[in-house]
This record gives sequence, structure tokens and C-alpha cells, in this order.
Amino acid sequence: MKQLIIVRHAKAMKRKEGLPDFVRSLTKKGVKQAKNMVKKLKKQRIIPEVFISSPANRALETAQYFAKEFNFSGKKIILKDELYGPLSEQDFLTIVKELNNNLGSVIFFGHDPVISSFVKFLTKDMKEDMPTCSIAVIVFKKETWKEIAKGQGEITFFDYPRRNAKHYAELKSTVELEVFNQLMTIFKKVDPQVTQINEKSVKTWAKETSGKFIDMLRLFKKKENRKNKISGKIMQKKEKIVEKPIPIQAKTIQTTGEQEKSQT
Repeated sequence: MKQLIIVRHAKAMKRKEGLPDFVRSLTKKGVKQAKNMVKKLKKQRIIPEVFISSPANRALETAQYFAKEFNFSGKKIILKDELYGPLSEQDFLTIVKELNNNLGSVIFFGHDPVISSFVKFLTKDMKEDMPTCSIAVIVFKKETWKEIAKGQGEITFFDYPRRNAKHYAELKSTVELEVFNQLMTIFKKVDPQVTQINEKSVKTWAKETSGKFIDMLRLFKKKENRKNKISGKIMQKKEKIVEKPIPIQAKTIQTTGEQEKSQT
């Protein structure tokens, strides 16, 4: 089995006149993204054996933060010029096919649009693009890198900064629309004319109601996650505890004769 970890560089400085694109570094937000996302990857118990990066500052800096978390020397990060320039899916695939077969897990750091298109190229079920500092882990049921081809990979992990925020925003929109439609249906049965006149008010109610519901949902999930983390830590501690046998001191039992001798 072969495993590819594809990472898009974290948030970088905006393009400025006179500043070459190649030297753009990570922003404070980008540094925070890299540090947080590598911890999420590490929790998956994934250990990359080789780090390969675009030589551009923003990609290399992202790779260095990831390498540090995995205790991988930054000096050993392999730089591939091809990952910075215009790169097709087939060109990227050629780089993968040339990997040493002794390696089982390799991590790449690069740029969009090729990062997004390459992940979609390798898998059948990937629909989303790769935001900054996103991570896609792709597994192939192949013995060699040369066997890897289009559509043969399976996404086993995909995440990016503020993915939960995006999820809840989409959920809020769905709930808001559903609440609005339900309220309009109910109110029209009572008085269609008044309902039509007050449609804006109904929209406001739906927006407020859905917002409060999402806030309650997020709070509940947050508390649930905390409980799971605490229970997980307790279980880990229990597993580490090794019961030590209580030493029993041997007592010498004297015979009646010995007792009489000791008394004299």
C-alpha cells in the first residue's frame, strides 16, 4: 500500500508590486494554520517518511513547520522546482511514479490550482478544492509507485482551517430556508394576505431562529468533544497503569518447643 499526503501552502502575504511571487512568506495567520493543521494530521497516526516541497518560500515554510512537528530535519526536505512552475496532473504523476518503492508514505507541499486538480485527478470522490493549508491523505492499494494511475486513490483524511465554520454556515443557510418555508406555509393557511405583507418579518424570524439553533448545536458539539477527549485521556492513563504486586513479608512460625526455649 502507498500513501500520498498532499498539502497546499498556508496563508501567505499578498502580492505586492516589486515583490517577486517566489519570496512571499507566510503571514502570522498562515503560521498558525500550519501549526494547527500538522497537529490534526499527527492525530491520524500518519508518519511521512519523506518531505517534498516547492522551493517557493510559502510552500517551504509550511513544510518546515510540518517537519518540525514530526521531528524531521528541515535540511532533509527535498525541493522540486517543478512543483512551483506550471504543472499538469500528468507531470505531477510522473514525479510520484519516480519515488523510491521502499517508501510507503510521502508528503508534498505545493500550490493551487495544480494541488486541487491533482487530488481530484487521483481520486473519484473528491469534489472540493484545496483551500490554504488544506491536507488530503490518499491511499493506493498498490505495491509500487509506478502502478499509481488516475482515479485509483481513496481519500482517507481531508481537512482545512475553519472547515467546521464553513460546515455550520452551510447548515445555517439550509435550516433558515426550511424554517422560512414552513412558517410561510403555516401563516398562509391562517391569512395569506397578512403573511404576504409581512414576508420580510418572517425571513427575519427564520434567520434569528436558525442562528440560535446553530449556536446551540455548536456549543453542544463542543462540550461533547471535550467529554470525549477527557474520557480518552482517562482510558490512556488506565492502560498505562501497571499493577505492582504487594510484597508479603514471610513470618517464621515457631513450634511449641522453640517457644519454650525462647522463654527460658
